[in-house]
Amino acid sequence: MEKKGWDLAKILYALGCGRGMINSCVRELEGRTDDELVQALKDVVATIQKAQDFLRANKMDD
Repeated sequence: MEKKGWDLAKILYALGCGRGMINSCVRELEGRTDDELVQALKDVVATIQKAQDFLRANKMDD
């Protein structure tokens, strides 16, 4: 899991997640198979994209 954990950490950091979120995600994904890890990463990216879309759609004008 060490290599997978580092890969996940790099992806989450690039997406703007903080250390606490990264550590939480890595702990949750420990022990999963490669296919499960890939699906979990896709789910994380989709969730972040939905959140970004929501924030953009609801942005208040100053």
